[in-house]
Amino acid sequence: MRLEMKMSCLKLLRKTHRNFSNSSRVNDKQLKTFLVVFFLFWAGSSFAQEEEESDPQEASYIHGDFQTDAQYYFYEPKVPRAEKFPQKVGNNTYLNLLYDRGNLSGGVRFEVYQPPLQGYDQGLKGAGIPFRFINYKWKELSVTLGNFYEQFGSGLIYRSYWDWGLGFDNSIDGARIRYNLLEGIQVKAFVGKQRINFEQGPALIRGADMEFSFNELFSSIETSATKITAGAGVISKYQEDEDPQLRLPENVAAFSGRAKIARNAFSFETEYAYKANDPSAINKKIYRPGQALLLTGGFSANGFGISLGAKRIDNFDFRGDRESPAAFNRLAINYLPPLTPQHTYRLATLYPYATQPLGEMGAQTDIFYNAKEGSLIGGKYGTSFSFNYCNIKGLKTTKVIGQDSAKGYNSNFLSLGKNTYYQNLSLEISKKISPTVKTIVSYIFIEADNQVLQQALNLSAKTIYAHIGIIDVAWKFKPKHTLRTELQHLQTDQDNGSWAMALLEYQMGSHYFFAIYDEYNYGNKIENQKIHYLGGSVGYTKGTVRVSISGGRQRAGVFCVGGVCRFVPASSGVSASIAASF
Repeated sequence: MRLEMKMSCLKLLRKTHRNFSNSSRVNDKQLKTFLVVFFLFWAGSSFAQEEEESDPQEASYIHGDFQTDAQYYFYEPKVPRAEKFPQKVGNNTYLNLLYDRGNLSGGVRFEVYQPPLQGYDQGLKGAGIPFRFINYKWKELSVTLGNFYEQFGSGLIYRSYWDWGLGFDNSIDGARIRYNLLEGIQVKAFVGKQRINFEQGPALIRGADMEFSFNELFSSIETSATKITAGAGVISKYQEDEDPQLRLPENVAAFSGRAKIARNAFSFETEYAYKANDPSAINKKIYRPGQALLLTGGFSANGFGISLGAKRIDNFDFRGDRESPAAFNRLAINYLPPLTPQHTYRLATLYPYATQPLGEMGAQTDIFYNAKEGSLIGGKYGTSFSFNYCNIKGLKTTKVIGQDSAKGYNSNFLSLGKNTYYQNLSLEISKKISPTVKTIVSYIFIEADNQVLQQALNLSAKTIYAHIGIIDVAWKFKPKHTLRTELQHLQTDQDNGSWAMALLEYQMGSHYFFAIYDEYNYGNKIENQKIHYLGGSVGYTKGTVRVSISGGRQRAGVFCVGGVCRFVPASSGVSASIAASF
């Protein structure tokens, strides 16, 4: 058994070595790291069966996940903003392999973009191993070498993460340690460079963070209903000054402090961050420090909940390259929470919100209430209500002239600008009207400043006012068989006018699903652009494997997750996706 496993791994190793040696994207460093980690897999798997019988805690495990997304494009000139793509087929694929044995773990991720799907950074074209790591834990110490993701607090000064759907990955390649200094005190520190496509950014990123749990630190409040935590972090980036005209800071530091208090149904959290002056292409090379403040609080009990949030962002774009463009959020060091709702219905996503790191001020409230079954409001089966309101404005600024003009502008910390960047008001009612029928009715109002957000399809549009109505009905007519329909309407006099949409989805058993939809831009003022965006999909799921095929027209627009966005071009074609974990 062990000999067969070793021979299989050896054959795969040789084959992988040949494939990677022929890839222009895999350098010697990546290949050597992959071979080290693969050796761990091979050596560990040799003893896995024997160890499982003697000591399950020291057994070796190999697991991971895989996904491939492919699309065939064809050109339809009557689709607004349609383009002739240079290659008719695009493909994004990744394979994660992870190894665990006791305190030791490691992994690699192999990625292929041949070429990247449209809407993703075309600089990704190729194949390689942009992510590989080895981690070892010993008592209260954890050490990671290679690539890793990390976050300090809410991410105001530092957050690295991977989002396959956005095409976003700003992992650090370097070294990281985590150490539980005392019961209730955690320290973490790292150094390394960021990923940009299959390369590394020019800046060296260094960071350290400390978090305190006072209930664990002090036995006198260990069992208290009031839970208190606090933390502080620092990030520093180093990039050489190569500007022939300006004297730019080579070391830029950012600091943050945070605190959270929770008691029973109440919670409150705050974080403040400060960044030294960081002239860049994004802020037009001004020498102004950055600031960010985030406040959130909430209450939840007996089916009722409310959350409140407020923030102020001032010149807080923070990247690992001062010359990096905003496109694809390249080399972003930090993350600025949007404080706007994350809509999922298709027409409601037509005008999403992208966080404005150079300056914004806003607030949001969410209220929900679950009316009990049999109550006057809840009816026989109960009713759920949710309400959201948010308003994001610009900062009130005055331009600096004279000797201090390099600072760009002045802004009073508490002064609110007049321009509304984004406003959302939404109400959703979810009700089960019979044992087999459930309905969701929604109303959404959106105001969006297109001069700032640039989210409209018609670039001449300034401010967009949109009213959206949605009816979602699901009918479970027999066990494991559900028929669901959506009717959506978006009314606006701006941009490309009003839209209507209908969707029909059938979940057949626990394995199959079918869907067909039509988006119709009937309000477009240009007659030949009043077209239907027809589409459909079919999928199969079994265990951890999911296969889907879809086809039709895709309207141009912006796809956002948590205020981080990418542009999706108009296209027509057929796509397929396979995802699995093991």
